Amino acid sequence: FRTRPCSFFCGMILPLLAALFCLAAAKRQDPNEEDQSTLVQSPGLRPFPEWRGDRAASLGQPGPSDARLLAGEATHCRVLRRSYLHSEDCGHTGHLPPSGFLVTGTGRSGTKFLVKLLNALGLQVSHDTAKQRSADGAVSWVHGNHKRGCELPWWSYNVDSFFSEVFLMLRDPLSQISSRSENGNLERREWYDFLSCSSRMNDEGPSPASEEESDVVRSLRTALKFYVLQNSFIEEYAAKTFRVEDLRHEPQILMDLCSRNHSCNCSLARVTEVMKEVGEKVNSNHTNKTSNVTWSRLAALDRPFAAMAQALAQRHGYVLPKEDVLPEAAFGFSCGFDGADEATSRWTCELNAEGRRLLKDQFSLSKLVAAKDSQRHCHLQTAQLKRSIVMLSIPMSGSGSGMTDELCQVPQVLDSGAGHVVVVLRHPLARLLTGWNQAELVHFNSLNQFLDSLRDSSEEKHQLALDLAYRPGGVNFLLPVRQYYLGDSVPSPERQRRVVSFICRCRMEDELKRISQSLHVTDVNLAGLEQDPDDAMLYDAMLPGSPLSAKNREWFLEEYATDLALYQEHCSACSDASDI
Repeated sequence: FRTRPCSFFCGMILPLLAALFCLAAAKRQDPNEEDQSTLVQSPGLRPFPEWRGDRAASLGQPGPSDARLLAGEATHCRVLRRSYLHSEDCGHTGHLPPSGFLVTGTGRSGTKFLVKLLNALGLQVSHDTAKQRSADGAVSWVHGNHKRGCELPWWSYNVDSFFSEVFLMLRDPLSQISSRSENGNLERREWYDFLSCSSRMNDEGPSPASEEESDVVRSLRTALKFYVLQNSFIEEYAAKTFRVEDLRHEPQILMDLCSRNHSCNCSLARVTEVMKEVGEKVNSNHTNKTSNVTWSRLAALDRPFAAMAQALAQRHGYVLPKEDVLPEAAFGFSCGFDGADEATSRWTCELNAEGRRLLKDQFSLSKLVAAKDSQRHCHLQTAQLKRSIVMLSIPMSGSGSGMTDELCQVPQVLDSGAGHVVVVLRHPLARLLTGWNQAELVHFNSLNQFLDSLRDSSEEKHQLALDLAYRPGGVNFLLPVRQYYLGDSVPSPERQRRVVSFICRCRMEDELKRISQSLHVTDVNLAGLEQDPDDAMLYDAMLPGSPLSAKNREWFLEEYATDLALYQEHCSACSDASDI
């Protein structure tokens, strides 16, 4: 959807608000259903940082807080038996003593590029297409997940000397999936059987729209699943992880890998020189890429796996456009083996129960808050926040946008260094009506149809309405002030008076004067400001033929009762506060 341009309020009042808050600095004071899944749970997926997230010390002997204890050491050893990582604790050893390192991930993630860089630095490192592994290690997707009994591709090699360390390398998901799907040729490749032997690649999905596109559809779906299944499996035992794109800008990654061979020159100067010699182009251009690979296209093919791919990419630091992020991604996913028999079971993943039910259940504010995933999607200009007075950006409240975006909460802004946060309050119905007027929701011909679909799970467009409401880049004018923007960790009433101020849009000039006096801000010219009361809009909502039916108005006010109470508490002087 798109929003229409703002009115006079944005053109006149918002610049004055900005002037006000730039003049001051205040010192900051100090019921789920039972999950019917039959998945044999993995030790658990963990959001660990990129290259700096070293977990080697806990490998094999996880600490009490490690998520892998959910399934215990037995499952951890079961994972390792599908790997080429040496582990005395699990009795998983090769025919020869362990040595070197393995960098692994998915095919088409930059493995050949990394081999060139490491070889140029003097390391003996082999690609998965070599005749055998090299002395210092290998860069190979093939050796990331290998169930014994699954025949390796004919062009790869077995490993007698297991690796001492394993690192996971990722690539931007859309780029990797586009390249890996090979414009419809993926399932014709000789190694497809190897993939589907170790991971559950070939579950039935939606039927292709036509025979002509069926090869492309199947290859894209397979590449999408491969991205999730392969990377999630390697996450279980890799010591560190990094993004191939970061090799250009973070030389420490190559310096660390290079340092595994103490005879090599791994200085910053040498790494920089090698990067210039080899170049920065990650892609080797030896596949025919699938064109027009977008998140909307992947979601149409397999929405659960698209959401899991987004969740995986985001936890490794990839920033996705908010309008593309599926709301299910916020609830995470779980992976594990699909059976107890190691000889026949395969690795598989599925969305967690709340994510699977998200677009089927009734609308709820708690799910709306969780799906927006503020911790991931709030972007603050931290350098400008320190000890400053910050206007919180709340859609359709009149707050505009400044140092925060519309998914940031009061606790986050305060924790980022702001000295004082100003929250603009507006009647919940006025926010709803203004938001609807400015949004262009082409699938709904009226506000009533949208709200009918949102609240009634039997409506044909219920899932579509929930999807638009819950997406981080969706209809954010539905976000409640109390439950979302004030957050769970709202300061105590005494401290809140020191660090949070509420102002009412309906009395903006008086409110701005009051705030400027209480925060000792002077020299703010408020002449010419117009009042912007909500009375007319709210009274129109009560009349027959209004854009809001009585049933939807009653439902909405019941859902947003705490917002209405907050508004009436602080804005009782506004004539509309007691009339609705």
